[in-house]
Order: sequence, then structure tokens, then C-alpha cells
Amino acid sequence: MKNLLKKLVFEGAPAEGAVFATLLFWLGTWCLASVFLVADGLPACFPGAVGMSPYGKPAFAWQNLLWIAEGLLCLYYLSVTYYFYWGLSREKWPFGKYVLIGSYLLLIASCLFSRGGEFFVIAVYLVCCWTVPLVFMPKQWKWLIPAALTPLCFLPMAVTFIDTVFGFLLGQEVPAVWRWSCLPNGWLFYLLCLFAVFCIICRLKACAAAAGKPLRALFGKGAAAVCGVFLVTYLVTLGMAYTAHCRTERHVAELEKFFGRPVTAQGLRELYFQNRKPDAAFWQRAVKLHRPGYRLRWVFDSATELTPAEFAACRKEFENFAELRELEKMFAGPLPACDRKLVPGCLLAEKMPDLEVEHFCLYEQWRVRFALADRDPAAALAAVKRMKFCRDHLARDPVLLAALVLCGIENYRLDALERLLSSGLLNQGQLREMRAELAACRGEMKKIHAQAVYGEAVSAMDLCQFFAYGGKVRDGKTERVSPGLYASRRAFPAMWYVFTRNRDVLAQAYKTEDFFHLPYREERSVSHFLPRIMLAGMRASGRRFHALADRYLAMETLIGVELEKRRTGKYPDVLKDPPKDSFGEELLYRKGKLPFIRRHWNAEKKELEPHKVMADVVAVWSKGPNRKDDQGLYEKVFSADGNPDDSRAFIFLKPRQ
Repeated sequence: MKNLLKKLVFEGAPAEGAVFATLLFWLGTWCLASVFLVADGLPACFPGAVGMSPYGKPAFAWQNLLWIAEGLLCLYYLSVTYYFYWGLSREKWPFGKYVLIGSYLLLIASCLFSRGGEFFVIAVYLVCCWTVPLVFMPKQWKWLIPAALTPLCFLPMAVTFIDTVFGFLLGQEVPAVWRWSCLPNGWLFYLLCLFAVFCIICRLKACAAAAGKPLRALFGKGAAAVCGVFLVTYLVTLGMAYTAHCRTERHVAELEKFFGRPVTAQGLRELYFQNRKPDAAFWQRAVKLHRPGYRLRWVFDSATELTPAEFAACRKEFENFAELRELEKMFAGPLPACDRKLVPGCLLAEKMPDLEVEHFCLYEQWRVRFALADRDPAAALAAVKRMKFCRDHLARDPVLLAALVLCGIENYRLDALERLLSSGLLNQGQLREMRAELAACRGEMKKIHAQAVYGEAVSAMDLCQFFAYGGKVRDGKTERVSPGLYASRRAFPAMWYVFTRNRDVLAQAYKTEDFFHLPYREERSVSHFLPRIMLAGMRASGRRFHALADRYLAMETLIGVELEKRRTGKYPDVLKDPPKDSFGEELLYRKGKLPFIRRHWNAEKKELEPHKVMADVVAVWSKGPNRKDDQGLYEKVFSADGNPDDSRAFIFLKPRQ
């Protein structure tokens, strides 16, 4: 064992040991980091860092051995360099070993004091790269000064990774002390890599000069083996990254073939505008007119049960809402396209002022309610028609957020149609026209769903493009350019491999026209870091599209029931040949008592409180994706599994105010 230790610390040849330890530290750390990333070390050792639950972390993963190996590598480097410095001090400075011991004790104290934070990192850098080498090898200052810059050469790569990925997705900012190292151009990484090699050679040259030997004489078999392992690791990871990159490009091409258009910002722009001219002034005016409506007390839920006095007060508020009358004039016909930029790299941050139409439809729900109180079906139908124009505008928008807003305003419109049906003010011709319109809207849902999937695929590929090649990043009020991860892909191929695998998973996941049937299964892998973020909640979005399609179908069926009642004089006891919903289940029908959600204003809490009550209704509803009969309940707090589920259409047999 004693002889082994002597060989490990290079007894009798401390300078050769310092050269070997230096190469082993830098090249070995690079190799361990590459293996750690390629072998999914992040999710295995730090599940929280990639958005995974730490409760699923195994008690021990083999990737932890890489951290132990890195710790032993650092310990070996410090031990061998300590022995080298101790040999120099023994010859020229007998008390130097105490200075060396004191410096290491200082590092331990700084680690305990700062808990391994930024202060400790700075202390390690100053002591190990500047103070100790210059104290023990003062004559080699010409070599040691550039050698001390070696860690700073690798800093931009780490800072860029944190700034590009974690900063963009998780909001984690790069510490201000490191912010200066961000590079404006990608090609500077390769100059830094060459400079880093020069700095390491300077370090080796300083050790050789201090020992009085030529540098070539200090390169033994151990140093050659370290360089060989590094070269093999580099070539293997580079080959893996390039192979994964080619496979990803092939899957992206297949994705574009699947959608029949390029999965780019330009393709999204062409799909959105479709030769329509944008009208920025129209939407600026609409946004400005919407603002006073936020002060209306009951506007956000037109199903609120009000006393006669509260109903009169609410109506008076709307009569004083002069901006709404101007909005209704603007929305009385087809709406123009919004002035959307759809610039590559900024799709997720695109402003969408036309989403304000959701609030307009909230206002129009109340207009329907007031019109029915006046027994004026023409005014109610005019309000419903304006809501339909809002729906038609969003139906042409291929962005998922716009499609989800469409689902919201269509549910508002269907709530208003329920009130119209319950009022009995519509004639048979109007009912048939309404049923045909709902059938057309239901038929268009597949197209809306498919283009929303396309829009999300474009956003995902655009985000990958930003990470890969960089772009403008906003820090508060200032903008700077991020060089992107691909700027250093050939310097550290493992990062290239991991990132292109993320892009590959996304490209395969979006090859569908239905979010609910998304062909993606989450895996415990760093290659699923971006997919996990981008695809979270996509199945829930798919549920909303299917729920709306099923509610269209339920409303069509209920209108048919109403027409049957007008023909025969009574509602049928059972539904003959009930249609099937999106999940293959037959629609349910009932005439009588069913649970219904009513809301009352709580003056003390200043909020709307939902209550489940029994109502006399004629109802048609679907079981929804859980295929359980929740008796038409669809709200979170009352549904069986905590998600909106049943899609229903009611005719209230007793009038509602």
C-alpha cells in the first residue's frame, strides 16, 4: 500500500505528478461531465432540476458514482499539487508547508461559512489559481498569469447554459458577478477553447520550469492515457450528438410533412393571416374600450342569482357602460385580423390583444339576460350573433391560447342559448337555424384542434431554435443577445446530444391532430426536460376541445327535443337513438330534477359562492372523458375527478331571472 501511494503521488518526480494531475483534473472533469449528461445523471441525482418529483428518486443511482469520482479527482489533484509545492518549499522555503496548510484550511473554513456558495467558489479560484502558485513559483509569473485564467475560459459555456435554459424557463438569473462573461457571438467560444488549451499548457510549462526540466520530459504514460481517454470520449459523444441531430432533422421533416406546411414562424404567420389585412387601430381601440368593464361588479359570471334590487342595480351599471355600446358597433360584423408580428424567437411572448373578445362575450351574456327580461328575443339573438363573430375570429387563430379562449367564449354563448331555449321565445325556424349553426361549429372543432396542435408545435420548435442559435433576451428594460447553446456544441458535444434529443422528442410528440391522444409518454430522462415543460397540461387542453364538441352535440340534441315537444305537445320520456360523444358513449337524457350550480354573492367575503341545487330541467349530457355519469355537473369543485368533465345542455322548466 505504501508503494502504491508513492506511485500515486509520483514520489521522486513531483513535477511529472503535477502535470499528470493537472491534465487529469481538467480533461477528466470534462469526460465525467459528458458521461453524466449522456447517461441521464441530472434526473437520476437531481430530479428537481429537471422538473421531476424528488419522491420518485431512487435511494441510490449509479450516476452518483460519477460525483464520487469527481470528488476523488479534486482530492487527488489537491494532494499531488500539495506534494509538488511542498517539495519546492522544502528546498527553498522551509516554512512554506505551513502556508500551504493554512491556505487549505482557509478554503475549508470558507466552504463551511458560505455553505459552498459563490464566496467559496471565488475563494477556491483565488487561492488555487493565483495565490498559492505565485507564492511557491514566483519566478514563473509569466506562465502562471495566463494559467490562472483557465477557469474563466470555461465560465461562459456554463453561464450561457444557465442563462439560456434555466433563465428562460425557470426564471433563474445568472449571478451578477458572472454576468460579464456572457458572449455576444458564438464563434468566440472556439477562440476561448483555444485560449484555454494555451492556458493549460502555460500551467504545465510553469511546473516544468520550476522543476528545471523540459516540458516534454514530464509527459509520461499516465498523461498520454488521460489524453487518450479524453479523445475517445470526445469522439464518441460527438458521434452520438451528430447521429441524434440527423435523426431529429428527419423527424422534424416528417412533422412538417404531417402538417403539410413548414413548422416555422413564417408558416404560422401564413396560416393566421391567410391574405387578410391586419387592423392594428381596430384592436387598440377595442382594448381601450374594454378597460372600464373590469369595474362592473357581476360581469364575470352571468349565472349569478340576483335579487330584483340587485338585478336592477346591475342593469343600471350596464346602461352607464357607454363603451360597451361602441364595442357592440365594432363587433357587429366579421372582425379583422390582429396586427400580430409572429417573429421567430418571440412566439411565446407574442402579445395578443384580440383575446379581449373573451371579456366582450362576458358583457354580451348579460345583454342576453337583460333582453330576455324584456321579452325581446331579437336583441338577445343580436348579442349571441356578436359572440359568434368573436368565435369565428378566434377559430382562424392557430395559437393554442386563442383556441382555449374560443372554448371559453363558446361556453358563454351556449349558456346564453340555454337561457334562450328556456325562455320559449324562439320560433321553430330560429331553432332549426340555431341547430344547423351548432352542427357546423361542431364539425369545425377538429380543424381548430388540429391547427392548435400545429401552433404549439411551431412554438416548441421556435423555442428550440432560440435555445440552439440564440436571440434577444430582455433583462428588465434592457436587451442583450444570447449566443445560444449551439455556439459551443462542438466544444462540448454532450450538451448538443442532450438538447437535440429534447427537440427530437418534441418533434415526435406533436405528430397528432388531437392533444388528448398526444403520443407522448413522460420518461425519467434529461432528454424529456423541454417536452415535460412544453407538453404539461396538453391532455387537459384536449379535454376542453372534446368537451366543447360534446356540448355542441348535446345542445343540438336538446334543440331536437324542443322541436319534438312543439310537434307533439310534450317532452319525450326517453331519447330515441341517442348520438355518441367524442369518447364513444351515448348521450344521456332526463326530464325532471337534476343538480345544477347556482352562485350567490357573499357580501362579507366579497366573492361568488357556488352551491349545488336541484332544478327542474330537460337535459342532455355526455359522460365525458372519465366515462362516468356526473349528472351533467362539469365544474371542478363538483365533478368526480376534480376536472371539468360532463358536457351538458339544459332547458329550465321554471323561469330563471
